[in-house]
Amino acid sequence: MVGLTGVGKSTVINTLTESGLNFTLLPNRRTLTTKLIIPHITATNEQNVQTICRIDRFKYTRQYQKSFPGGMGHILAQLQVNPSLINHPLIFDGLRGKNEVTYAANTLKKAKFIILDAPLSVRLKRLLTRNDAFDRITKYPDDEVVNSKKIMGFSDFGISEASNLFTFDEEQEILTLLERGLYNSVDVYE
Repeated sequence: MVGLTGVGKSTVINTLTESGLNFTLLPNRRTLTTKLIIPHITATNEQNVQTICRIDRFKYTRQYQKSFPGGMGHILAQLQVNPSLINHPLIFDGLRGKNEVTYAANTLKKAKFIILDAPLSVRLKRLLTRNDAFDRITKYPDDEVVNSKKIMGFSDFGISEASNLFTFDEEQEILTLLERGLYNSVDVYE
């Protein structure tokens, strides 16, 4: 399963489960990053790290890809699965980017790829409504919550660069939903 955060990979997997498809879901990208990439990189860097924020996770995965250009595709190709404990098909949630998909396609000859995509505005809406703590990148100070009634544009949040990612209409829709209370200002900022 290939796609960026918020395109619907988990929704597809949940739908497959609910439909009764008997498959084996391999550990996802987050799990493999936590169990394999982070320990490898912290050992390489001779670091003793207890807690890692999401931004640091990105740094570690980038460093891992410098050593192993296939990134998560490389890890997926290295996994060993006990055949007596699986149901076919095996599904993996979390290949991203050309390098990972290319590596996996060249290495895992029998693999099939499902590529999910969604417009950035759809991904943002999903991220803002799914309440996944992992989606938070920064810690917005509780005493500095933005008053949504005064927000005219992303620049009012101090994230004017976000205006380059959305059309004017998409930005206004997001801000309208914020004003109506469907989105939390802290979540939009983060």
